Amino acid sequence: MAKQTTVDIQAEQKLKLVTESIKKMPLTAENFRSALVQVGRSFLGVSEIGTTNTGYWVSKFNKDLGLGAAAWCLSYVQFVYKYTSNIFGLKDVLPYNTASTQSLWGWAYKNNLTFTDYTLLKPGDIFIWRNGITRLGHTGFLSESAGELVSTLEGNTNSAFSRDGGDVCEHKYSVLRWGPVGVSKKTSRYLRGFVSLDKLLLFGRII
Repeated sequence: MAKQTTVDIQAEQKLKLVTESIKKMPLTAENFRSALVQVGRSFLGVSEIGTTNTGYWVSKFNKDLGLGAAAWCLSYVQFVYKYTSNIFGLKDVLPYNTASTQSLWGWAYKNNLTFTDYTLLKPGDIFIWRNGITRLGHTGFLSESAGELVSTLEGNTNSAFSRDGGDVCEHKYSVLRWGPVGVSKKTSRYLRGFVSLDKLLLFGRII
């Protein structure tokens, strides 16, 4: 296990405070949504070591999926979902564990858990990008939305919006910056669509 940095320790302290606060909340869809964002924000500023896909928290994110030093944007999302589920005493609200953003999209699409209308976005909804026709992509989840403008919590990114940047960041941008949602581009990154938290809760017969 990598040695904790000051930022790692601060994240752990924030997570403990957030956890105690969430434990006092009754289980509702809106409270779960709020809790996801609070847990996700606890890790803001956390970084990997160099470009190794390792680090105190990064390794925890990956280990939770049985991964080694792998790209970790999705393992960050899944860790936050699973951790939040556990606070409420639930089984994992996001039950399909994978390191592949495109595999997650395929599973969610098959189970009617996806949508492409960005006006329906709510905090906690997961977005999935794809790099052209490749299997490469990126993911994160919504922390705020206001029409076309969204804020997202993402792992393995940076201030330049990289899909392999090494940090946990909260970004704000137009959801249409890569073009219409769901419209494939052969050569550049595009937004495939969103995985609905509300549908995940119904899928797991949780709420």
